[in-house]
Amino acid sequence: MKICSHIHTYHSEDCVSRVEDIVEKAIELKYDLIIVTDHDTTKGAYEALKVAQGRIDVIIGAEFGTEMGHILAINIDDTVEKNCMKKGKKYDFDDLVKKVREQNGLLFLAHPVQSRAKINFDFVEKLDGIELINARVESSFAIKKSNELNKRIRAKYNPSVIAGCDAHTIKELESTYMEVDVPDSSQWDIKELLLGDKTLYLKRSSYKLIAWNKLTRNRGKGIKHKMKQVIKMILGIFIDFKIALGGNSFEAIRICKEDQ
Repeated sequence: MKICSHIHTYHSEDCVSRVEDIVEKAIELKYDLIIVTDHDTTKGAYEALKVAQGRIDVIIGAEFGTEMGHILAINIDDTVEKNCMKKGKKYDFDDLVKKVREQNGLLFLAHPVQSRAKINFDFVEKLDGIELINARVESSFAIKKSNELNKRIRAKYNPSVIAGCDAHTIKELESTYMEVDVPDSSQWDIKELLLGDKTLYLKRSSYKLIAWNKLTRNRGKGIKHKMKQVIKMILGIFIDFKIALGGNSFEAIRICKEDQ
């Protein structure tokens, strides 16, 4: 069973991907299940469920911004975003955990290297796991730091791990997915799929594409952000070319229960 997780739609302010296009691309890529997680809302996931019409399974989710970082809440409904307490513009981490647990949902720390886990990752113990692979952690330096942090977190808490494409463009749906062996593809439980044995597949997304998306879709950012993305776009042309020369094939990482 092929699962693509951490997908954004036009319901996220930094994405313009139509839900119809996402569903059709996922079907084209032969995914069996997609997990749609727009920023702070389940609207994109509900729309995807409606568009899919049974052609592909859709799990309702959202990526909530909290004081600890971005948390992927999976297998929830829209009452979480409506009823969860906030601290300013961010959702309260502890209350988010409580609300999701009340629905028997799952919680994963998205891109840990971009969260408070860099300072203190004890809060990870309250979650089901972490996003071991995020295809948008793009630079070699960031990837190295991410791997080091993830290794420390896993050594202390041994959380379950998932892979996320963090797709803000249709093309990025191709970058990362998970594969799980299930005896009967018509009968499955999302907890068993994400917390059990799995294989994570990753190939690098286009550095240029990611930088272009961040440049054009993060309108609230200042001139420093824009200049940074312009530089990344220029460097991305050369990096993408180098990656293409290497074939940019999928790297497979087998994850077993005893490893988590």
